[in-house]
Amino acid sequence: MKLRHIAALALVGWYLMTPPSQLGQMPNVDVPLSQWTQLDTYDTSTSCKKGLESQLLLAKRSIAEVQSELSSLLDTGDEPMSEVAPEVYEHQVEVTAFALAI
Repeated sequence: MKLRHIAALALVGWYLMTPPSQLGQMPNVDVPLSQWTQLDTYDTSTSCKKGLESQLLLAKRSIAEVQSELSSLLDTGDEPMSEVAPEVYEHQVEVTAFALAI
């Protein structure tokens, strides 16, 4: 194998990417890949899949935390969450958008 082939193989890797999203909106999967965010890099597809699973687990845990906060706050009355606790509401929207992106 020639040196340039070895160098080319060294550059190959697995990238965990997420599309751009704005607060309160679905991730935009139609934008060019150059505009996506690189979450991490991996040497193998197996390790990349494990990284994806880890990111999904993190997102699920964050969503569960927010839902727990929301349920305790919603017991206060009939006001919409965006008015009762805007910070918690925004956090829920961000976490949900992140989870949908991956």
